[in-house]
Parts: sequence; structure tokens; C-alpha cells
Amino acid sequence: MIEHTIDGIPFIEDKIITSMPYMGNKRKLATKILNSIYETVGEFDNLYDMFGGGGSVSIAGYEAGHEVHYNEFNEGVYNLFKHVLTGDVIPTEWVSRKDFFKHVNGNDWYSGFVKIIYSFGNNQKSYIYGQKIEELKRLSHESVINNDSTCKKELGLLLGITFPDIIKDRKHFMKILRDAKVGIKRTQHLERIDKLKEIEHLERTDKLKRIDKLKEIQHLERTDKLKQINKMNTNFSNLSYDKVIINPVNSVIYCDPPYKDTAGYQCEINHEDFYKWCLDQDCPVFISEYNMPDDFTCIAEFKHTASNSATTNKVIEKLFWNGKGLLK
Repeated sequence: MIEHTIDGIPFIEDKIITSMPYMGNKRKLATKILNSIYETVGEFDNLYDMFGGGGSVSIAGYEAGHEVHYNEFNEGVYNLFKHVLTGDVIPTEWVSRKDFFKHVNGNDWYSGFVKIIYSFGNNQKSYIYGQKIEELKRLSHESVINNDSTCKKELGLLLGITFPDIIKDRKHFMKILRDAKVGIKRTQHLERIDKLKEIEHLERTDKLKRIDKLKEIQHLERTDKLKQINKMNTNFSNLSYDKVIINPVNSVIYCDPPYKDTAGYQCEINHEDFYKWCLDQDCPVFISEYNMPDDFTCIAEFKHTASNSATTNKVIEKLFWNGKGLLK
């Protein structure tokens, strides 16, 4: 929830937000973004997250006490986010290359799951593994996620290792490989397992309690707190950003659009039209980008490692403001 400094400036705790894996995910920046917005325009009631994606800013805003409107144009991702928040089953079964391309263009929640979890760099287009290593990764997945004894035996024969009855998690698995002196390069793509765990961990927040049974498909408890979360369903939309109906009173709009001149996004936008739309709004609009036209003011910069970067190179993301509506 929102607190205040001695000077009366609102702020929330700076922390990493648990959310769905997504290209350009703001889970490490969401609270920083909100605090920068508070410093600029003060307190507000309604938060419109126009390019919702993995939901980091929406979840941070909800935890801060705002009425949140999550909008996501990609129907599969939109349906997946609602599916996770309402506590439905999170699949643990392996998705093959064949199954990936069968579902990647679908619009249901499972297609959203497949395109996010099993795509390379969360690009929602290409399968995460090359054909040569796919079987090794399948055996690793089934051994760690589903504790499949047959797969553990097959993987053990391939690597020359005898696995224990229970593999606790990916870190335990990696320790077994290191202790057996198996080359790390043979396991460097196991980060997909972590992406699956991120979605499972979304159910561990204070607002979303879970039934904690090791290696089982997890469900949310049907509590009063869950009913509170489900109110967000009335604030969900699957529209183009410019089609969302906005109440400008005590509202802030946050946009994390596909960055201009940046490859890899499944959905692109006309950036010139987007800039005009931002300037035409009657309430404050804040945009995450690397660069924006001079009509916008940069109010914050965040240096961090890109969530999908294959290197340790740092990037500087900026938060821009349309200059509208200092809130009282």
C-alpha cells in the first residue's frame, strides 16, 4: 500500500514484482516506475495499464491500492493472465516443437501459455530449443518439473549420472550436474524451467494463496482475498490501446508499447499515431521507452540488464511524461 515521506510524497516499497514472463517485462522496474509517477503527479485512483503484457505494473498497482485496468491486445496473453489470476490449472506437461507450432497462433489461454513459456526469448514466434537439444531438454523438464522416474533414468544414462528419488528444483538439479562434473553448456537452456516457475510463483503472493504440494499442479484457494482479486476481471480488456474507454478523473495511464526500432515484438504499432494519442489524452500518460519526441519529458532513467539479454550488457530505459494533469 501507499505510504508517504515526511514531505508528503507518496511511495511504495521497492521490490521485484512476480508476474508472467514477457518480452520487456517490468517486474524489476514496476515499483520504481510507480514511485516516479507519484513524484511527478502525486496520488491518483485509477491506473490504466495499456500494454499489460506480463502484468507487472498492473499487479504492482493493485498491491498499491489502485483501481487497475489491465489491457492487452494479444488475446492469448490476455486470456493467460486472467487464467493465472483466477487460480486455474497451470500445465506442467512438456510442449514439443510440433505442439508449439500447433498452438502458437491461437488465442485461448493455453496458446498464450505456449507462446510465452516455450518461445525463444519470449518472442512468441520461434520455438525455444533447437532440434538437436530438444530431447535433452524434454528429459530435463520431466525430471525436474514432474519428477518422472523414467525420464530421470533415461537422462541419467545419457549423462552418466544416477539421480536421487526427488529432484527438489532447478538449483538442486544443477548442483547434481556440477557435482558429477557434467558440462554446464549442456544445461544452459534450462532457464525455461525458471520461466515456468515464475508463473507458478505468481500464486504465492499475499493476495493469491496457493495449495503448496510439491510438484503438483497448483490451484488457488477460494478465499475472500481471491474474490477481491477477481474484481480485476471487470477491469480487463483485449483491445487496441486507442479503443480503451478511459475515465480521466483521478486517472493515470501507463504505456509499455513495443519500442520503436526494436526487433522481436509480435505486435507492432504506428508510433506516430501513438505519440499523438498520448498527447491528446486529458490525464497524465507515462511511457516506457528508450527515446521519445521532444513533446515528452523524461522523468526517470533506469539502468538494468535487459530481461531477455543473452549478455550482461546494461540498458537504460527511460520513463516519459506527456506533461498533463498534476493531480491534487
